[in-house]
Amino acid sequence: MPCFVGSHGSLVFRCIIALSVAAAWLRQGVFTAQLGVDDSSLPGLWRLGFGAARTDSVIYLKGVGLIGCVLLANLPQAIISFIYLFYNGLFTSMLLGHEWALLARRRKTLRVSLPRGRQRSTYWLQLPYHYAIPMVAAITTLHWLISQSLFIVRVKSMAGDAVESVQTNIGFSCIAIFFAVILGLVMVTACIATGLRRLYPGIPLAGSCSLAISAACHRPVDDVDAALMPVIWGEVTADRDSEVGHCCITSHEVCTPSVVRLYAGKCGSWCEQWARLPTSKLLLARGSSARVEQHG
Repeated sequence: MPCFVGSHGSLVFRCIIALSVAAAWLRQGVFTAQLGVDDSSLPGLWRLGFGAARTDSVIYLKGVGLIGCVLLANLPQAIISFIYLFYNGLFTSMLLGHEWALLARRRKTLRVSLPRGRQRSTYWLQLPYHYAIPMVAAITTLHWLISQSLFIVRVKSMAGDAVESVQTNIGFSCIAIFFAVILGLVMVTACIATGLRRLYPGIPLAGSCSLAISAACHRPVDDVDAALMPVIWGEVTADRDSEVGHCCITSHEVCTPSVVRLYAGKCGSWCEQWARLPTSKLLLARGSSARVEQHG
């Protein structure tokens, strides 16, 4: 099953809208630049200057003032920062599903904030470094390109040697906008390509649902130090002789669950106390027994 979750498709839609606006701005900028230069090709736009202020690449705004121009010039920075929060969250969700699926393939120690025993510490940037470092580099470069794409320009009107007026406007650089759009397309493509990767089959999907994760953690009673040891998800081999088996994350020996066998959860003391609550009886009744389904 692809790890790209449909509910996050709105992020790609936001990115496409932002890139479309930037591309439309680039087209208008190239049209404006044609009025002042003979060559509007990519090399010709490069010769106009990267982030350089020119009279033919200025957006003249009347009555906006310095504060208004500063806000307008930095509005794309705020929009990109807002989109990046969703972008990072989408990668976090996809990699969470990937880590969860790996629990059915090989033993792994838990990753916690304060590791003990053989536990591992959490990532410094919340994501694996081979994802986090390129993402930070890409978003930093994108912010820099946007700062070179739109910037404040002070236009002075001269009468001889005297300054008649000073007006604050917004300048733009076509070549900087072009590179920003290209980098944005690369980031969106990388997000979609990562989302199309299939998760390893074998373990039921849980996402970030605490109830599903808790159900998978109902280990055998004698597995007291599982949190400190390498663990794996599967059918507990000690229950192979019983009619109804049990699957969980444990440090004990496990085997691959069968699609024709019944499995049920095992409640510990805290779960038994929780089951006495009126609101929990229906949930326990619904999840008392289920067949394992193949995913993939």
